Amino acid sequence: MNIWGGIRLGVSAVLLCTLSLVAVARASASTETFTGSPDAVVRTLIEAEPDSTTPNRWARFAVRMQTIPVVESPTPTPTPVPATPEPATPIPAILIEPTPVPTVAAVPVPDPVPAPADHVARGQAALARINYDLSSVGYTISFHPGNQAHLGLTFTRNRHIEIYVRQSMSDATLAYVIGHEMGHAVDHIRNTTADRERWSAARGMAANGAWWPVGVGSDLATPAGDFAECFASWATGSPSHSSWGGCGSAMPLMGELAYG
Repeated sequence: MNIWGGIRLGVSAVLLCTLSLVAVARASASTETFTGSPDAVVRTLIEAEPDSTTPNRWARFAVRMQTIPVVESPTPTPTPVPATPEPATPIPAILIEPTPVPTVAAVPVPDPVPAPADHVARGQAALARINYDLSSVGYTISFHPGNQAHLGLTFTRNRHIEIYVRQSMSDATLAYVIGHEMGHAVDHIRNTTADRERWSAARGMAANGAWWPVGVGSDLATPAGDFAECFASWATGSPSHSSWGGCGSAMPLMGELAYG
């Protein structure tokens, strides 16, 4: 390379730098902003023609240097704003009245009938062994626990008999005691003075003697007691305990007087 060639090369380099600076300045003044489709990624920023004094090859080089890709700014994606929820429609409260349960009246349960006491049960069983209706003479009877004073009492004023049931008594003895008191009830209601005289004569008793016992005590030695003993023997078949002995011969008369 000769001297002129080196000078020429240096001048070319200076011109190239100068043209580059001029191109950059023009590009800054005529830069366009593009919006639109993301596919438009390259735009020519230099639209001015190169200077007529500039050789064509330098102008083309300068233009190529100023064609740069332009990347469009991405369209900002809007941040979704949460929708304001609509106020919930209040559901009206439904008051359900409870169905009234009908009240069922309690059916009163009757108290259980207590079992009769032993002395009552025994007395009723013994009474059933006597084939005579005590109510036919208007008397009633009741049974009570035994005592040491009496086996039975007859109350002529209120026409009632009380029997005191001892645990040691046999059923046959109990029936005989009931028969004895029933004999007093029959004597009180059915016998007349004439009937008692007939009885006294049949049993060999003294005439015009006292009939009823005085006070409360054993009556086996009185005409009334004898009549009661014979009635008990007639009603139960048990032997008499009268002071006048057995009643066998007087049984027909007893059957007549017992029914009046």
